[in-house]
Amino acid sequence: MQCVFARQVWYSCFLRMNINIDLCPTHHSTIDAWWDAARKHVPKRLRKGFDSVVISICWNLWKQCNGRVFGRNDLRNVGGTVDLIWQDLAMWSRAGATGVTIWCE
Repeated sequence: MQCVFARQVWYSCFLRMNINIDLCPTHHSTIDAWWDAARKHVPKRLRKGFDSVVISICWNLWKQCNGRVFGRNDLRNVGGTVDLIWQDLAMWSRAGATGVTIWCE
């Protein structure tokens, strides 16, 4: 995670989820190695939801990055990006995604 914006989003999301911020990816982390290690610190009953959160964070960071590269006008700051992530999770929960609801509260 070389991008400061991305690290701030991860940090903000973990704070919002009450997950130990020491589990946030660092600038030395690769997403696959980090994810594999981090999810082992999450109770098994919460891992499916945790995985959904990770996917939502990655998806929204990718969209923000592309928006900056291609000059879109709907860019968000860290707080706005975190809000979009939670909107996605709430929508997934309403659609029946299991394990997500606990992180949306």
